[in-house]
Amino acid sequence: MKTQSFGRWLMIGGALAALVLALPPQTAAQDMGAKFTRGLANTTTGILEIPGCVKDMTQKHGPWMGYTVGFLKGIVMVPVRTIVGVYEAATFYIPAPAHYDRVLVPETPLHYFAEQWPDRQEAAPVVPPPPPQMPPSPIGPAPVPPPPR
Repeated sequence: MKTQSFGRWLMIGGALAALVLALPPQTAAQDMGAKFTRGLANTTTGILEIPGCVKDMTQKHGPWMGYTVGFLKGIVMVPVRTIVGVYEAATFYIPAPAHYDRVLVPETPLHYFAEQWPDRQEAAPVVPPPPPQMPPSPIGPAPVPPPPR
């Protein structure tokens, strides 16, 4: 009788240990919440891809490309964004892709309209490099001509 009781407790303890080891750490739980929230946002705001892509393409390539190519890209991205949102909301407990990373960039279509977006890779203004400086002369500085009279 005692061996059955001990075996039962051993089985319960093993199940509890497996459960504790299977639970994600605190950071993963926070990432799971972020993935779920991102999935809900992408599912419900996928239609914002159209104006977002128009705005993004207009800023990067000008109004002609923004209103034509950006509009078409937005139409194509609406179902993609919505399907990815459903996928992320349904699989928020699975750390895929690695470490709960986002599937699409930007994370949500709302990021197109944010003023400060650190992940955005906008083209920096092209500044020409400064002209190379000449090494100092081994003879010394060049003589300064006298001022004209």
